[in-house]
Amino acid sequence: MPKLIDLSGQKFGRLTVLHRVPNHGPEVRWACACDCGNRKELNGSHLKSGNTKSCGCWASDRAKTGIKRKHNRSGTPLYELWCKMRERCGNPSNPSYGAYGGRGIYVCDRWQDFENFFADMGERPSPKHSIDRIDNDGPYSPSNCRWVGSIREQRANCRDNRWITYKGETMILSEWARRTGIDGETIAARLDARWSVDDALTRPPWNQKSITYRGKTLTVVEWSRQTGINRRTIADRLSKGWSPSRILAKASVNSE
Repeated sequence: MPKLIDLSGQKFGRLTVLHRVPNHGPEVRWACACDCGNRKELNGSHLKSGNTKSCGCWASDRAKTGIKRKHNRSGTPLYELWCKMRERCGNPSNPSYGAYGGRGIYVCDRWQDFENFFADMGERPSPKHSIDRIDNDGPYSPSNCRWVGSIREQRANCRDNRWITYKGETMILSEWARRTGIDGETIAARLDARWSVDDALTRPPWNQKSITYRGKTLTVVEWSRQTGINRRTIADRLSKGWSPSRILAKASVNSE
């Protein structure tokens, strides 16, 4: 692992790093004091990237200068999307705040200005497209956002980026899927059904379970190919505790 660089005392825009605070997922977090007097906890990567330069006061100060907007896009779907993004991250009265600002999701300083947001993201490809954060625990920023064409894509991203800790090791769901060989959707569904992490990551799916019969050990799918019996029928018989000879019999009395 790379050596942690202590950012204490360093200055990033209007922010001065005070000390380290508990991580948020894998991200190293730092308590910072802003020149305006506010304090805020931020990810070290956001400070070092230059995307975050203040507690948010920079955008407010700019607005107070009376600089006129040049985009003339107020009221457009893209502008409304930008407004809603900022609302759910910055307004505690917003119904969605708990799932966004309430858990540390924020809009980077650069995107407090709609013109910058538009310059980085461009036009919305279609009315079906939504803005999606690549790291579900990360901010709305140029390096962490993209357009996706369906709610299904966004949900897949949210599920794949769930952080799971097992036996002292923390990885996102998609990494555990690669490690265990169990499909990510299966792991997510198990966790949603309140399975323990141990069961979710170790119990083989029904189609991967093995049966030993006459000295041969094969999975449910492999026995299905050899016997011609539907794989779900074999799995169902297996779950009932039948013997291998009865499970693999093409016709069983009272089998179903």
